[in-house]
Amino acid sequence: MFLNTLGVGEKMVKNWVSAAIKDGCLENSGMKQAMIQEKKKSTSKIKQDISRVKHLREFLERLPKIESHYCRKKTGKLYLEQNFKSKTEVYNLYSCKFSNEFEDLNLALFKPRKDQCDVCSSYKMKQVTEEQYVAHIKAKDLARAEKETDKARAIREEIHCFVVDVQAVKLCPVLQASSLYYKTKLQIHNFTVYNLKNHRSMNFVWNETEAELDSSVFTTCLIKHLEEYLTNEKKNIIVFSDGCGYQNRNVVLANGLSVLASKYDVEIEQKYLERGHTQMECDSTHSLIERKLKNRQIFLPTDYISVINESRKTPTPLEVAYLNHDFFLNYNDPKKFRYSSIRPGKSKGDLKVTDIRALKYLSNGEIFYKVAHDEKYELLPQRKNTVNHNSNYDNLYSNRLKISKKKWHDLQEMKSVLPTDVHYFYDEKLY
Repeated sequence: MFLNTLGVGEKMVKNWVSAAIKDGCLENSGMKQAMIQEKKKSTSKIKQDISRVKHLREFLERLPKIESHYCRKKTGKLYLEQNFKSKTEVYNLYSCKFSNEFEDLNLALFKPRKDQCDVCSSYKMKQVTEEQYVAHIKAKDLARAEKETDKARAIREEIHCFVVDVQAVKLCPVLQASSLYYKTKLQIHNFTVYNLKNHRSMNFVWNETEAELDSSVFTTCLIKHLEEYLTNEKKNIIVFSDGCGYQNRNVVLANGLSVLASKYDVEIEQKYLERGHTQMECDSTHSLIERKLKNRQIFLPTDYISVINESRKTPTPLEVAYLNHDFFLNYNDPKKFRYSSIRPGKSKGDLKVTDIRALKYLSNGEIFYKVAHDEKYELLPQRKNTVNHNSNYDNLYSNRLKISKKKWHDLQEMKSVLPTDVHYFYDEKLY
């Protein structure tokens, strides 16, 4: 009431009293002692808060994390594994206030939705001009129309047409055991090739000890799958995908497809959907797998085989190939490159690889490109080297890959909650 009457705050009065004691204006030892105690109490509270924050940070740092697949180039954000579906679950595990520190550490839950478009979101926040937004929507519509047109051609059996994408990272083992929350697990990858004519969905699955997320890895999977079709029925091929650099839009895959086009005397096209609007038919495959995985226990990476097989009944079950390290070939060999670069420009300010919206590979080794789906193809202005399309590629890996020592120890500790007949798999891992 006293403070309200004078219209001053408690902190201001405390500062006045502290100054008076310091200057010797107040001799009342009781008041002086009270102020000292109050100051000690405040200092102690600050120290406690710092200690709690430190403990909170240590807790969050211990939680297993994975990188973003879709936006790793533009963000350093890490994502918690799928054990947590909400911050509330993390809160329940920790039983303490954590949200502010969660954001300060630049964390997020698992993965951002791939269909959240940066340009569209920025436009809603008035951070993108009307002109930029209109151009973006036009590019999106053109790409979608292009895919529908080519899908119709595939149904008429004029071409082979596919969409490809990588599923969000899976983990192994997966159990509903709280002791696993803090343990780093093996990462499992699934590269899906989906036939737009007959809805055949082929899933290439491997764990991180067999291969990395490398351009040669994806090139091997795609080329071996396309060869299966070309061997049975030689027709031109069109492949739709997002513009992920190391996966779909790079010189390694471009050279591999160029050689494949020459080997089978066909034309092969790659077409890229607009960033932020890359929803494709293979997403339905991934959705079915996710649904089947709900409340499913995973002891070994090979358990994903049965999960994928059981995920769809019609029109045909999903197919899966579980891959070992000796499956992958090294397409990233400059000596076997027809083109050292697929960049349309050469100087600063010229067109970049990320500007490409379509690539066409002719049987004579020439590569054409587009920077918009409604434009005509132009010859790639790069010097072509002579390459024998029958040349063999070396194996990409000679041995299985090693994992970190921490992950190895975590896997050993997790064996205590796993059936004994699967322990051998984790004993074989190297670090």
